[in-house]
Amino acid sequence: MSGHDGSTEDALAGEAPPSLSRLWTWLAALAGAGLLAASAVDVIGGDGGAEVVGLAMTGAFLVLAPVVFHEAPARALGGDACGSVLARTIADLGAPDTARRIDRWGDGLAEAAAACAAAHTLLDGTELLAARRRLDDHLARTAAASALVQQYDATELRSLFRGGPPVVRTLVLGLMTGDPSLADADTIEAAVTESRTANEQYQGLRLARKVGPRLVPEDRRRLRAAIAADPMVRTDRARTTLSAEVLVLLGEDAPEPTSRDGVAVA
Repeated sequence: MSGHDGSTEDALAGEAPPSLSRLWTWLAALAGAGLLAASAVDVIGGDGGAEVVGLAMTGAFLVLAPVVFHEAPARALGGDACGSVLARTIADLGAPDTARRIDRWGDGLAEAAAACAAAHTLLDGTELLAARRRLDDHLARTAAASALVQQYDATELRSLFRGGPPVVRTLVLGLMTGDPSLADADTIEAAVTESRTANEQYQGLRLARKVGPRLVPEDRRRLRAAIAADPMVRTDRARTTLSAEVLVLLGEDAPEPTSRDGVAVA
């Protein structure tokens, strides 16, 4: 086909009946859901690793196939437009600079966010919590790495956290962890006391551990009091341990770990 004047993609799109093209993309989405479910089983069985995260991200991409192959090509993207679903969402939330940086130099952020969003939609139920948590952690780590090489706008990120959905909020916490100069006490406190998910609270506590000692005394006291008073930080072992570390760093003894119903954790 080297002599063809038009692009291969355009030719194939013109030759395939719209209904057949739509059928194939929805079949791809179904296959993606299967990959996500398989990766969740691996995580629950203790076999999770980098390859499982890759499997989940591939599944998430396939789940989003109807959007990627039908909606995205229909948009006329100019020089300053944002191509990925994540970047467009962030731009719509009033953070155009952050959207451009993620779209051009995000280094896997869009894919990690898509995997998280798909997992929270498809991997429902407490038995799949470990799978969702692993994908959230991967997104936060990817965001932290991006913040090491990109200068994000602190004002935009703080506004994004206040108005964004759970996946975007996790993204923001990861960026702030990678570049502590972006963080502020209000965002950390909101992540701990007003978290949308258990993992968001965990990421907020991680950020508090890294940034807390650098805060001014008044903010440290406020954050310390908020963490000590919130019962949800003591509902699982990971958050109990992490909150204890944070409170020590902030100059306060850790509270006794308890479960949701007040029973002591062993």
